[in-house]
Amino acid sequence: MDSQTVNTSRPAFNLLPEDLLLERKHSSKLVFVNRLSIVVLVLIVLFASGTLMLRLSQEAPLKKAQETLSGAESKITALKDRESQLLTLKQQLGLIDSLSGGDTKKRAVFNLMVLSLPFETQISDLGVDKNGQMEAVLSSVSVDSLETLLVNLTNQEKNSDLIRKIELNSLAVGKDGQYRFSLSITPK
Repeated sequence: MDSQTVNTSRPAFNLLPEDLLLERKHSSKLVFVNRLSIVVLVLIVLFASGTLMLRLSQEAPLKKAQETLSGAESKITALKDRESQLLTLKQQLGLIDSLSGGDTKKRAVFNLMVLSLPFETQISDLGVDKNGQMEAVLSSVSVDSLETLLVNLTNQEKNSDLIRKIELNSLAVGKDGQYRFSLSITPK
């Protein structure tokens, strides 16, 4: 005979006390909860270690990217300074080209102005209108260079009777000790 047929034909009696059966059920539930908590704890540890490894693996490329970015920013700053200098030079060259290609009187007044400048005097701004009226903003380390410039421009032998009037519009001393002055030159 079959063992299953034997078991089914006999009635099953449980002779264990009910307290013991409840305790077994309760302990089996506790074992299940303990195993489940261990699995969850292992998953949390794996997730945390994976996150830590990802962060550590990305830290070096981020540092390198930040260094590259700061290097690029410094290059851009240097190039902006150079660009502003080049634009200033371009404007000055455009002014010189406009003066050299224009009227001979304008050109003569411009050349006289440039050739009369003492060595320590720098041109900050120079403009000539259609009538030949010249406006110049200059700077120098001493007032003597301004005096030398005015003497050279008013000297009849040097200016070949090109200048009718010279006006000193402003004279100021900066915090850096530089003298800044503005002249208006009216040709004849």
